[in-house]
Amino acid sequence: MTWPAGSPLKSLADAQIVAILGIAIGVPLLLVLHLLLEEGGNADGFRLVAVAAVVVQVAIAAALYWLARALREPAPVLWAVIALIQFPLPLIVFAILSPRATQRLRAAGIDVGVLGARLRDARPRSLEQGDASER
Repeated sequence: MTWPAGSPLKSLADAQIVAILGIAIGVPLLLVLHLLLEEGGNADGFRLVAVAAVVVQVAIAAALYWLARALREPAPVLWAVIALIQFPLPLIVFAILSPRATQRLRAAGIDVGVLGARLRDARPRSLEQGDASER
């Protein structure tokens, strides 16, 4: 099934998948990087690990921003900034936003699994039809 370009449901589904992958890949990577930072080591290695940790954290925050924006949250930048403050906060932001995305996608008749929406089997409907059940 082909989804129309710029479809809000497709954007939401894509944003949720990116956020899921960002958390699934980024959080374990952040844990390893933080462990390496605590160990110390030589100065060059320390700088490289510190920069890698910042890049991963920013990538996760960007994915959460995209998800909040696709959900039409009033302040998506705030969700991203909260995710940047300290390590466990991205998990909390994800735990708040992802169920909201799942609820909207399911209300629109789209199956959502552990790794996000299954768009191939779904028929395109407008996001407004899916949102009607939430009101």
